[in-house]
Amino acid sequence: MTDLFLDIVNRSITAGILVLLVFLLRLLFAKAPRWIHVLLWSMVALRLICPFSIESTNSLIPRTDWIGEEKIYSEEIYDFSGTADSIGSEEFLSADEETVAESLSIGEMTGTSEPCSTVEIFSRIWLAGTAVMLIYLIVSYFRVFRYIRSAEFFCENVYSGEKITSPFVFGWIKPRICLPENMDAVTMSYVIAHEEAHIRRRDHWWKPLGFLLLTVHWFNPVLWLAYILLCRDIE
Repeated sequence: MTDLFLDIVNRSITAGILVLLVFLLRLLFAKAPRWIHVLLWSMVALRLICPFSIESTNSLIPRTDWIGEEKIYSEEIYDFSGTADSIGSEEFLSADEETVAESLSIGEMTGTSEPCSTVEIFSRIWLAGTAVMLIYLIVSYFRVFRYIRSAEFFCENVYSGEKITSPFVFGWIKPRICLPENMDAVTMSYVIAHEEAHIRRRDHWWKPLGFLLLTVHWFNPVLWLAYILLCRDIE
């Protein structure tokens, strides 16, 4: 669990730096087509998804191992009941592997256990936050699905319902265009054309994918900003 958490944190830090670079490029190419902006955000998504990276001194981000387990554990001091008191602090910190192993066995014999390290505590907090985000995603999906199930077929892949308050596209494989009821014909034609443009650009893939990545990297505020900007660029 700790190895996975540290890998997620390192990817998140690298992706956060990429977000800042993409933000600058968005300002430089403000008048560029929106699909170019979405393409830039895909670089961030690739860094979050891909477990491997190529490090180079000529790269914009020459390093990716920002936090390592050995760096964290090297700064932690463990207090074994009945053991740390009998060993001087300097001797305990400079003990070899045999002394540490003996101390651990003594702790087990006396019924004591090693306390959770800092990285283990944070990994558990991260896992709990990810679970909350996934639960929110699932509940939101089924709530919207319930609204769509009560909607009436209009034409092709267009549906309308009284519980639908604003137009949107629902579904990954066979996307539906969902519209509010009592929309006049002229407005409906423009809205349908707008939503069909979203489907052609596969925007109904990008936005859910961005939120899925956010459920894993919820602790990074820079990625929350990236998701907000992605949603704006899509529109």
